[in-house]
Formats: sequence, C-alpha cells, structure tokens
Amino acid sequence: MTGPVASYFTAAERERLHAAVRAAELRTSVTVCPVLVSESDAYDRSADVMGLFGALLAALLLMAPYGADAVPLYVLIPAQFAGFLAGALGLGRIPALRYILAGRALMERRVRQAAERALATASRDERPSILIYVSLFEHQVVLLADPEVSVKVRPEAWKEAVTLVRDGLREGKAADGLCFAIERCAAATEAYFPGSAAQQPVA
Repeated sequence: MTGPVASYFTAAERERLHAAVRAAELRTSVTVCPVLVSESDAYDRSADVMGLFGALLAALLLMAPYGADAVPLYVLIPAQFAGFLAGALGLGRIPALRYILAGRALMERRVRQAAERALATASRDERPSILIYVSLFEHQVVLLADPEVSVKVRPEAWKEAVTLVRDGLREGKAADGLCFAIERCAAATEAYFPGSAAQQPVA
C-alpha cells in the first residue's frame, strides 16, 4: 500500500494489503498498485474565495456604523488585509466549505490528473501496471491501467473493482474493499498476463 496516508490503515490491514498484492502477482504479471491519499489538490480557489469574503466583511463592518467616507484608508486597508487572511486561512480551510467551493467537476479533474501521474510512476518497471487510486477528501476512486492491459480487459471488470473499493469505504472497511478489488484485477488479467504461479511446471 502506498500513499502519504498509509497510517489510515492499521498494521494488520497494511499487511493484508501487501499480502493481497503479493497474491495477485502470483496470478498475473501485471502489477496492481493501490494508492490512498488524503486529497489530490490543495484547492486554493476555496481559500481565495473565503479570503475575499473576509475582506469584504471587514470593510462592511467598518463602514456600516460610520459610512464609507468616515473610514480612512490607513484603517480600511489593514482591516481588509486582516479579513482576507482570516477568511483564507480560517474559513477557507474548513473541509465542508472547501468541498463545496472546489466543485465536483474540478475535483474529478484533479483526481484524474493525480491518478495519471501516479500510474506513470508505477509503470516505470517492465511489468504493466494497474493503479487503484483512492482520494479521501474528494470521495473518489479511480482505476487506471496501462494501455496493453486496458485493450484486453473488459471495462466492466474495472467498474466492478471500483465498486468494491467504494463499498468498502462506505462501510468503514476500506482495507477489505481494496483487497477485494486487487483480487478482482488479478482475476481479470491472469488469462492474458499469467503470473509466476501459472508458469511453474506441474510436478
């Protein structure tokens, strides 16, 4: 199991995931790489939006009692700056607000891009690779495979693997979901890319 939030799993769960990957590599010569990250982007836009809201709110609070002309610039500008910082560093970091302000389309695009980068890293050895990418903040699961794998495996197999991971996350059993998905990927590819176990001579 790779990713910056490996501590998301217990030691026993991490061992089960490693065992699932090892078992898959006996069945198929395709590397199945599960990756779990806390988020796939910083989504700075949400911080900017809340910063602007904070600056506007600070200006309104100053002007409301006295009028716009009664507040000197040397008071207004520092107040707006402080309001921007408060909004960007405070409200802009609240997960629910970040999620709403980022928007579904942007999050899907960022998760996909991050998954593609991760697959490129996983595909540097000679074995073709499958990446199961889980991004927790966005609640998204992406499965990508190298082209030589994708052309031979029916898309429904990938959808089934993604569903297994999503079900596991929803039920609080992320390790189970990933183990099942790894096994599903091995089952889908072993006929086309046999692993070391299939290549061993029968005694």
